[in-house]
Amino acid sequence: MQNRLFISGDVAVIEVYHRSSNRNFYVLIDSEDIELIHENVKSLSIYIDFRTNYCLYRSMDKKTKGLHRLIMNTPSDLVVDHIEHNGLDNRKRKLRNVTRKANSNNRITEQRNPLFETKFRFL
Repeated sequence: MQNRLFISGDVAVIEVYHRSSNRNFYVLIDSEDIELIHENVKSLSIYIDFRTNYCLYRSMDKKTKGLHRLIMNTPSDLVVDHIEHNGLDNRKRKLRNVTRKANSNNRITEQRNPLFETKFRFL
């Protein structure tokens, strides 16, 4: 399925279909990063983690990486902190490059992603 792009001022929204959950996710980026994504991204996908969801991309050299790392041009010794804990919000003002230790200080431990938990009903 083709990803769709919506632009509203300085914010762009990319609609990404997730096959396993059969639903669309909406990834926020800055409009200025559209060209960066067009030049470096072959495809986008959604990774569902037990805390949040993330947008991954497959680069032209077929490596899978976090979209947030491309947008922030993150060095290999740092990680990207999603300041408001929303892995699908990849606008620069919502991200920052930090050490692993600083990132773990901003972690919410009790919050769980409802899409990650599988519920079983026994008959």
